[in-house]
Amino acid sequence: MSKEKKGLIILSVIILLLLGVIVYLLTHKTVEKEFLVKVQESYNGFSLVEPYQNNNISKDYPIMEINVGDLSEGDIIRIKTDGSFRETYPPKINVKEYEYVLNTSNSSTTTTTTKAPEESIHITEDNRNNNTTTTKTTTTKTTPTTTTAKTTTKIQTTLSKDDIVINNLNEKISNIELNKNNKSFKENVKEYFTDVVDFIFYDKPIKGVYFKELTNKAKLTVIKLTLKLDTLADKYFPNYKENLNNKYQNIKGKLVEFYLDKTAEYCANHDNVCAQAKQDFAEMKKDYGVTWEFIKKLGNKGLAKLKEWYEIYSGK
Repeated sequence: MSKEKKGLIILSVIILLLLGVIVYLLTHKTVEKEFLVKVQESYNGFSLVEPYQNNNISKDYPIMEINVGDLSEGDIIRIKTDGSFRETYPPKINVKEYEYVLNTSNSSTTTTTTKAPEESIHITEDNRNNNTTTTKTTTTKTTPTTTTAKTTTKIQTTLSKDDIVINNLNEKISNIELNKNNKSFKENVKEYFTDVVDFIFYDKPIKGVYFKELTNKAKLTVIKLTLKLDTLADKYFPNYKENLNNKYQNIKGKLVEFYLDKTAEYCANHDNVCAQAKQDFAEMKKDYGVTWEFIKKLGNKGLAKLKEWYEIYSGK
């Protein structure tokens, strides 16, 4: 074989390897390697879950698929992963180990944790016969494993008022994503929307909690999540508000105005949430198309008010 042909073959192999690396990087994202999730739906071999009490993950991945099946809806589990998401819909993440924090079907459960440095481990729990199955894909190198069994009791987690409301909103958002192709779900979306608008503006409780009882940080988070809910609802269920009462119309402007007023109030009082509120608003501008022209049209608020809002808008 000539040197030129050998060179072309080597170059082709290098190009293919580089393309493989690029494709992998584009389809995988790295996240925390251990966190809590709450089960929404479970099937044979996989489950749909949402991040539990972890806003850093839930804002990008409100729903995800894990390679653990036969769980119960409402279960809360701690998962250990390889730290990478596969960018499908819903995004998939490989679970290496997991254990129950809250098992809604049993008062106690036995969780087996297997450690093997050069093995890919997937653990599934068969609650119907209380057998634990460990599936291992082993490399050519044989590595001894150590198996320990431990019993975790059912833990009733007491949530704060902030968490109760924020978790409820994240669950609504996840349900909209899951049912985006189900036209009949439009009525559920209307109920979600009116419930949260009434919660923010008309003193209606969610799960027994009132808006005024939330911390300042949680109030701003709720406003931001409501904008996200409305945006998704409009995207998947166009004109879903057309038959609703007038107080539910033009809600985007009302929410943006309320967020700006609250942020201005907290910053004037030197509240610790001020810097984060401005940072979050920068993301909201991009995600929800909030321009300065849009803000100026919210009403005749006077120069002083517009100056306050512009400081937040510009991130000063």
